Amino acid sequence: MISGAPATPLGKQHRLISLAGFGLASTGTQGAWIEAANEAVIALVAAVVIVRGSTNVKALAGGFLGLLGLAAGLTKFPVLLHGIVLSALPGNVERLAVVSAIAAGAGAATLGLVVFFDVLEHYEEPDLATSAERSSAAR
Repeated sequence: MISGAPATPLGKQHRLISLAGFGLASTGTQGAWIEAANEAVIALVAAVVIVRGSTNVKALAGGFLGLLGLAAGLTKFPVLLHGIVLSALPGNVERLAVVSAIAAGAGAATLGLVVFFDVLEHYEEPDLATSAERSSAAR
């Protein structure tokens, strides 16, 4: 069975940097701040699961975090198509953050899917009769 988290949340860190750049810009909207806050909370919850969960749960949470980073990075894809970037960060830094969020997110999401299917393949149904016998014997 595959063990360990599939990847560090590197893409998510770059995505949060990108969101901060867009939110702190003079053209930033309240929606950009709300988006950044929502993703920060989700990243924090996933990080807690990665730290405290079992091996398979850590891997699945890492894959989920990668999928979130990929989806969030793709929302800022137009940054790569325009010459001017309206951000508090320099344009090249913002572009690098978006590209790395997309790349790391895609990698983590892919590894998360591999682990998910590996967990499904090795899943064993719990024996309910044995569990009932143990609970009655404990009384």
